[in-house]
Amino acid sequence: MKSRTNHIFPFFNYFSCYEKKQLKSNRTREVKHFTDLVRYFHIAEKLNPTGEIKHLYCATKLDELGVKFKAVQERGVLDIKFRKDRCFERCPFFNCSWLLNCLPCMKCVPCFEQMQPFLELPVFEVGDATECVFRNLMALEQCHYPKQAYISSYILLLDYLINTEKDVNLLVERKAVVNRLGSDEAVAKLVNKLGHQIVECKSCYFDLSEQLNGHYENFWNRNMASLTTVYFRDIWRGAATVVGLIVLCLTIWNIFLRHYVKFK
Repeated sequence: MKSRTNHIFPFFNYFSCYEKKQLKSNRTREVKHFTDLVRYFHIAEKLNPTGEIKHLYCATKLDELGVKFKAVQERGVLDIKFRKDRCFERCPFFNCSWLLNCLPCMKCVPCFEQMQPFLELPVFEVGDATECVFRNLMALEQCHYPKQAYISSYILLLDYLINTEKDVNLLVERKAVVNRLGSDEAVAKLVNKLGHQIVECKSCYFDLSEQLNGHYENFWNRNMASLTTVYFRDIWRGAATVVGLIVLCLTIWNIFLRHYVKFK
């Protein structure tokens, strides 16, 4: 730290719960006070506000369209990435979510796992102090960093992803959210309240939102999702679907043979 903030340095260990490993080797930025220090610990690299998010589908809707939520460790809470294989992006009908739903053991095969789109979310822990900490961080940004309101962008992104307790329950199941409040509904209300009265001109997650919306609105993705939900929800329904297809094919083949023999 610069000399102006040397008096804060002894308190690094006290705030170490907010600091990730990738930031521990770089303590050269000037900070104004403790709140600014906590914000500094949260900031990820290469955050670039590019546009305003006007719409984004919630977590449960994205999950229905095959987006898998993956919790990642040792990454700043703001460092959210959407990963999709190039082959899958060019040929959406290669989506293997229907197969992995029926046969979860196939997830150990890398080629099948990579055919699914992943939204990588650093773990977000929600406890009694979460609202107080993030309100102070957002207030700091509104006053001192209006053009670099990264924390505000993050909270507004969560506000889009979390509409109801079902969204929270999904993220908790995927271990992307750690709920220490005991109620999924309480977490949903907390996130929704934090996003109130926050004016955002440009978000560092605009490109991410465009990718997610594009995936959701893609024709093939929607049809593959319907196929997975209706016919391959689990191994039993998938097995029944496969058996039905085999019976149908054998029936058509038998009819074809009868007509062939008759006209011959």
